[in-house]
Amino acid sequence: MKIAKKALGAAMSVVMLGSQVMPVLASGSAVPTAPTTTGGTANILDYKVESVVVPTALKITLNPKGYDITTKYVEATSYAANTVYYTESAGTYTKATVADATAFGSGGPYYTAETTDDQVVSLNYGVANKSTGAKTVKVDFAATYTAVDGKKAIEFVDSEAKAQAYDATNNADGAKAGEHKMYLAVASAAALPTANTYAKTADTTVDNGKTYYTKSGAAYTKVDSPVADDLGTYYEATTTIGTEITAAELADVTMTKAATGNQVFVKGATDKADASIAYSLGAATYGLKDGETIDFTTTQADLASKLEMSVLGEVAGFTLTGAVNADADWTEADATAITITPTYTIADATGAEAAVDSGAYKQVTLNAGPSAPATVNFDTTNGATFDVNFGLGESAATQIKSIQYSTDGTTYKTFGTPANVYTISGKTVTIKPSFGGFDANNEGHLKVVFDKGDAALVTLEKQP
Repeated sequence: MKIAKKALGAAMSVVMLGSQVMPVLASGSAVPTAPTTTGGTANILDYKVESVVVPTALKITLNPKGYDITTKYVEATSYAANTVYYTESAGTYTKATVADATAFGSGGPYYTAETTDDQVVSLNYGVANKSTGAKTVKVDFAATYTAVDGKKAIEFVDSEAKAQAYDATNNADGAKAGEHKMYLAVASAAALPTANTYAKTADTTVDNGKTYYTKSGAAYTKVDSPVADDLGTYYEATTTIGTEITAAELADVTMTKAATGNQVFVKGATDKADASIAYSLGAATYGLKDGETIDFTTTQADLASKLEMSVLGEVAGFTLTGAVNADADWTEADATAITITPTYTIADATGAEAAVDSGAYKQVTLNAGPSAPATVNFDTTNGATFDVNFGLGESAATQIKSIQYSTDGTTYKTFGTPANVYTISGKTVTIKPSFGGFDANNEGHLKVVFDKGDAALVTLEKQP
């Protein structure tokens, strides 16, 4: 984008010079009857990419009894005793006998299985912004199934504890024997995810200790005999998510699950349960390809072939988590499988998105009601001034309708002459020094009433 702006400025200068410069004539020269100039065309150079990459598919298993579930097979790089190895053929993995390191080195490739006994088993998923602008990405999840008549209904609960074993003392809201209770939630990554992917090599000489690849479409092929002259076309395997990331690779990223910001599946109007989560992702950077130039003849249509992504935009990660009542016979539930479908909504970021928590990487709230500070200092000379937050999305307010007060912190009343007590200017409320509705603790209780959403309570603390 910086390149584009500089080029535009230069092209516009040509037009200005062409219309303003007059020739300087030597003494005694004849004055021309009609000086002429040549105009210039100022091409407007800008480049826009709208591309957010999301995972190709979700893989989820609900595991009430805590069986060992194989989530993936990973190629082994070295031999370890007492390890179960597998070989692969046409996507099928078969147990293999590997006697020792010598046998490992002469056979293979060999793979090991990654397993988990979690009750909700899910891979981790990534979302990457390749756009030239910052984007918000909202993911709406729908859990659906067709209920089987005569079976026991599945109940989606709003906390993990409610799907865990009932205990009169420690978990009175827990699931009792035979109750088909399930807690599902979407959790963000706690930090930037990684993935098994590829990146263009930065080597200028061949490193015989490395493996290089060539790329054709979305496929990478190992180079058996790398050539120094071809280094500019080679790629290396990496775990850093970069410009080459694909949707298939984003369907299995590595991340640490955030403890905060989890979005719970709750009973939907038409679906069995719904959940939504949102992220704000910064823009990608695009620059000139090697060997390309931008000059006065470059048009906006030319830019697509001259520019390429040099830095990927921001990346977020999410996974599914939860708990299922183990003290129930799930063969009696009214479904043997639940379909969980994500729908992605992508929009330009406005900068007004509110971060959910620093522990939930890039997660934001796109829909929130209005709010106000809980406490505000009040002094008898200047009164008090504070700003409210109108909120975001469909729940946001557009104005403050009134300010009410309470002398007991419970019953709120409208001021008889509001102009004598407070003023409102946009999001700013000013309480005048004339306000006198303090209780015995020198606290004043206000209610800010908005045109939309819940009212907000503010406590004025009178300063000595």
